[in-house]
Amino acid sequence: MAVIAVTSGTPGAGKTTVATNLAAVLGRVQRRVVLFDATPGPSVAARRLGLFERLDQTACSGGLRVVTPNVRPAGRGLTAIQAAELAQFIRALATEADHVIVDMATFSKSVASLVANVDAIALVSTTHQPATHRAVSVIHRMRTTGSRAPIGLVVNGMTDHEDGERAFRVVADAARRRFNQTVEAYGAVTADPDVARAQMMQRAVVDCRPDAPASRCFEALARRIANRGPSGGGGLSRFPQSDWDTALSPSYRPLEARQCA
Repeated sequence: MAVIAVTSGTPGAGKTTVATNLAAVLGRVQRRVVLFDATPGPSVAARRLGLFERLDQTACSGGLRVVTPNVRPAGRGLTAIQAAELAQFIRALATEADHVIVDMATFSKSVASLVANVDAIALVSTTHQPATHRAVSVIHRMRTTGSRAPIGLVVNGMTDHEDGERAFRVVADAARRRFNQTVEAYGAVTADPDVARAQMMQRAVVDCRPDAPASRCFEALARRIANRGPSGGGGLSRFPQSDWDTALSPSYRPLEARQCA
């Protein structure tokens, strides 16, 4: 089992889109995948997947279920006690699942205790300069929580490969130079209007448009995260190659890596 937190430094970077589609892909190849919505207020993740929000364990097809916590404050953040309770609940979920994908709020003090209890962190950023600078700041704040989970950058909404690589280099170089922190390249998601169309349909784009460019990127991202285990963490499962070939769309295999990662 492994707990993967998906967060960002700025609102609107696409962390919920990344979390829901990553969970949907992993749900095809693992029967026990939980998407845990740790954001305050009504569950955006449940709505994106066309589910009616309940207080616990909303089922979804394809080996994926969405869980929303009992604590759903409408304000901007969680109290320290609420965050600690959520961290404990997430760890309990991890004993029953192969993967727990945590859709976290935009990083702040209120979610620090959650970050300290995960196995890997997927930090979502756009290619815009303010977002990449904010991502660097978030990486520094993550390390002050005592977490030693590996951090991987997901560049969302890239317009071309060079654009995505440039954003990654800005974040990775600054983190290494300023904090001696290594940041992995988890992948990039191309700008794709099918993502917005899928959200309007209350579906994951990987389910309703598996051949869309963004869907291929999410599949590449899921493969990379699944095949890279955190050092010293709970351990990310390695999926057999045959499982991936059966579960993922045939259009993924001939796709060049530079298009989606």
